[in-house]
Amino acid sequence: MQNNIQRIFSPGDQWLYYNIFCGYHAADSILTDHLGSLSESLLSKGMIDQWFFIRYNDPSYHIRYRVRLKDQKHLGLIINTLNGLLESLISDEYIWKLQIDTYTREIERYGASSMEAAEKIFFYDSKNIINILSCLNEDQENIRSLWALKLIDFYLSVFKFSLAEKLAYAEKLRNYFYGEFRIDKNTKKQFDKLYTENKQVIDAFLNKKTNKINKRHMAESASEILRLKEKRLLTIDFHNLMSSFIHMSLNRLFIGDNRMHELVSYDFIWRYYKTQHYFNSTPVHHES
Repeated sequence: MQNNIQRIFSPGDQWLYYNIFCGYHAADSILTDHLGSLSESLLSKGMIDQWFFIRYNDPSYHIRYRVRLKDQKHLGLIINTLNGLLESLISDEYIWKLQIDTYTREIERYGASSMEAAEKIFFYDSKNIINILSCLNEDQENIRSLWALKLIDFYLSVFKFSLAEKLAYAEKLRNYFYGEFRIDKNTKKQFDKLYTENKQVIDAFLNKKTNKINKRHMAESASEILRLKEKRLLTIDFHNLMSSFIHMSLNRLFIGDNRMHELVSYDFIWRYYKTQHYFNSTPVHHES
């Protein structure tokens, strides 16, 4: 299976890949005001059938933006359209450098059998994140953090985790990040205090319905991966794949300091699940 999937795409060979170098805070505006709408326009015109982005900070901060061509005959028009938009952003000093690059799939991370399903998830997640970012104001970083919790829960739900499985998985990730950051008792107490102060807001946000996240499309792609798992055709560990999906979703959501944001997000979602699991497993006593 590993040898049957294409690993490397030169520019325009099905995928077109831009590195867009910009400032941290300009990135959200570039995504919500320009790339998101342009991508949807290319989709509606039948020039591409997928697109996605990630944020990256090596060698300096940039957006990695990839589109999948529906037909290579559209390559020239797509490049001209993208260049027209991006060059105007260079003139306005939102962007300071552009690169067209080779797209190399991370097959070892996402699996040969699940790579194309993973790219669909990147696509739908990018659309969801653009929807979320579009409703945020500059002074709403606390709301961004609440969306991180909702995204984690969303992923675990569409991949059919039970509440007990959600709790166990969140605890595993929390413990991993506690080890990475060498969390001591004092820091843990700060987390305790911060969560307690925000518990009601967190509960309300996680239980509130939203139209910013498209569940149907993501559930279809999740089902593809779950079928591979059931047939034992996944070439990588399922839980590692899940953590990669969530990690990349939070990468798209947050401007920077992603590992710290992940630490807090996993700690808080674990606390939320712990409470939910307690109330769901505690028998209700009725007075006779």
